[in-house]
Amino acid sequence: MLSVPLILLQWGYRWPDIYDWYSQLFFSFHIGNTQVSFAVLLASIIVFGLAYGAARLFQSWLDARILKPAGISSGVRDSIRIGVGYVGIVIAALAALSYAGFNLSNLAILAGAFSVGIGFGLQSVVNNFVSGLILLAERPIKVGDLVVVGGEEGYVRKISVRSTEVETSERARVLIPNSYFITEKVKNWTLRDNTRRVVIPISVGYGCDPRKVMATLLKVAQDNPNVMTTPAASVDFDFGADSLNFKLYAFVYDLNKGGSTSTDLRIAILDAFNEAGIAMPFRQTGAMPQNMDWFREAVAEYVSRSHNGSGSGNGKAYGTPQVSP
Repeated sequence: MLSVPLILLQWGYRWPDIYDWYSQLFFSFHIGNTQVSFAVLLASIIVFGLAYGAARLFQSWLDARILKPAGISSGVRDSIRIGVGYVGIVIAALAALSYAGFNLSNLAILAGAFSVGIGFGLQSVVNNFVSGLILLAERPIKVGDLVVVGGEEGYVRKISVRSTEVETSERARVLIPNSYFITEKVKNWTLRDNTRRVVIPISVGYGCDPRKVMATLLKVAQDNPNVMTTPAASVDFDFGADSLNFKLYAFVYDLNKGGSTSTDLRIAILDAFNEAGIAMPFRQTGAMPQNMDWFREAVAEYVSRSHNGSGSGNGKAYGTPQVSP
C-alpha cells in the first residue's frame, strides 16, 4: 500500500490525485447509493466483535445467576444458552451492518441472493440449521438424553448449528445431522423419565407347578431394591415344545442400572429355583438309537447258539473253555 504511490509517481501521476484516491479509498467511496470506507468497515468489525462478546457474557451471566439457581436441568439450560447465542449473533450482525451505513431494507436483495444459493446446493446446510432451531424450540431431545437414531444409540452430548453429537457405549462420538431428528424415527429413552423395563425369559420342566414358578419370580423381583413397585413386576406364561416358558417383566428406576439389575435378577432366580426345587430343562446333545429290540434279539440268539455248541465254522462255542480228551 505504501509503495503504490511511489510507483504511480514514476508513471507520471500527480501527488494531489494520488492523495485524493487514497482518501476516497480509506474514508469514503460509493457502491451504488451506499457510501463505504475501509475505516467504517473496520469499525463495523469492531462493533460486531463487541456485540458478540457482550452476548457471550450475557449467556454466562444468565446461566450462572438465573438458570442454575432456579434449578433448571442442564439440558434446558444448554438449549437456552444456544438460543441466546444465535440471537446475539443476529443482533451483532445487524448492528455492524447498520454502523457500516448499509440500509437494512436492502437485506431483501441479499435474502434473494441467498435463496438462489440455497437452490444451487445449500439445501442440506439450511435444512440442518433450521432443524437445529426446531430442536432447541420443541426440545424433543436435549443434552444428556439416551437416543436411538440412524442406527446409532448413545447419549446426546452437544446440539450445534448443523449437527448433534452423540456418544455411544463404546465411547465413540457420532455427529448426526439435525435433520435426522426431524424427519427420521427417533427413540428417546429419557424423554419423560429415566425408567426402563427389563425382560428375563425363563424355561422350566413340564413337571413343575407354574403357579409356584410365577410366585417365585414375582418374589425375586419384589426383593430387588432397584425394581419399581409401580408399575409392578409381572410374569408372562406360555407353552413350549419341551418346557414351560415364562418371561419376567420388571421396571427399574434408572436405565443406567438396567444391565446390572438384570444380572442380579438372573442370579437371584437361580438361587430361588434351587431352594424351591424347580428344575430348569437342558437340551440332550447325545445321539441314542430309538429302537433297541432288534439288537437285544440278535445278542440273545448269539448267546443261545454259543451255549448249545452250534458256533460258526469249527464248531467251538465262543466264550466256553475247551478241554482236550
